[in-house]
Amino acid sequence: WTAASAPTDVRFQAALERMHGFYRDIGIELVNITYDDIPSEFREVDAGPQGPGPYDGKLHQMFRLNTYDAGIGLFFVDRIGDAMFGGVIGGIAGGTPGPSLQAGTSRSGIAVATALDSDPQSIGHIMGHETGHFLGLYHTIELAGLGQITDQITDTPEGFIAQDNLMFP
Repeated sequence: WTAASAPTDVRFQAALERMHGFYRDIGIELVNITYDDIPSEFREVDAGPQGPGPYDGKLHQMFRLNTYDAGIGLFFVDRIGDAMFGGVIGGIAGGTPGPSLQAGTSRSGIAVATALDSDPQSIGHIMGHETGHFLGLYHTIELAGLGQITDQITDTPEGFIAQDNLMFP
């Protein structure tokens, strides 16, 4: 998509509506949506370091392009991860939580891959899920090598019963 085509593109608007549906259900409205193009060099980005910096990979360079000091910047790329392995990451948030109200940092955004699954419903789900991370939500469960880790919100169902939760991995 481009900044010119996205506002009227049926597939993009379907993905945006899917995301909006998740948040509308809990009283959050998406407003003041803007569209900007990013340089083509960011069509494929790495996943970046997940721990302490430095944050100099293409993903974090792209996040620095976010010049908005309010809202959440979603960047649409073809692929996240090593293209040799198919770019297997659907989306990645700049942090859990992300740096709200801070433009231009290496964590100021969310990347959403569109080549992995081009279905607007899937893309909209990834948009909503990664926005949840950016807003501070963790997965409902993490299957780490040492056992199960669940989120800290007490009303979240534990285990695989939470598969219909937006934040289920």
